[in-house]
Amino acid sequence: MRETTHADMHGQSPTPRRYTIGDDDETLRRGIANGTIPSTVVDSGCTSGVGTMKDPCHRTGRTSNKEFILPGGEIMAATEIAEYPFSVRDPAKQLHITPGITTNSLLSTSKFAEANYITIFDKEEVNIYDANDTVIAVTKGAILRGFKCPTTGLWRIPLVEMVRNNNTDTVITNRPPTEFLPARPPPTDAIHNVYELKTQPELIRYYHGAAGYPTKPT
Repeated sequence: MRETTHADMHGQSPTPRRYTIGDDDETLRRGIANGTIPSTVVDSGCTSGVGTMKDPCHRTGRTSNKEFILPGGEIMAATEIAEYPFSVRDPAKQLHITPGITTNSLLSTSKFAEANYITIFDKEEVNIYDANDTVIAVTKGAILRGFKCPTTGLWRIPLVEMVRNNNTDTVITNRPPTEFLPARPPPTDAIHNVYELKTQPELIRYYHGAAGYPTKPT
């Protein structure tokens, strides 16, 4: 991140201040909140980085041929390619200065994914990791899963009901076992050891019940 630049005591060219992740988090958080530190919005719906004329980014002087379609259908043309003040790989490093955008610039998670970075959001922070030297571990599977559209370059989550596991996240039946086992013997005659079963169908039914009646795919 970079705040406003400042000149040194000898009047030389302004130099940006550096911030350390972890040590300067509260300073950065406050600076974003009160507007003293410039920032960009992290956006998974943006296929390329979009910058405003005021963004403190390095101007390359190269002309941009990008056009961005706003949610309302309006088309905004970019004019120049710039580079973020971050040490990241292309194409994540590039953004396109778009004079029609005046409020919030947008950082494209799509371009960061193409450059092999991993972006993780939570209710307090967004963190971007380098997939080349980072392993992300989770304790449980995803609650939703979407896929990147090859045509638009956007990630889309299907609007359907999804569960993690058919055996644990769905109700297989709302009827008691007695309705499925009408010929079940009384407890006094029930088996107490799998070795009492003599035929293969009996063994299959026993193991199926012992496993909690999993579905056929499982």
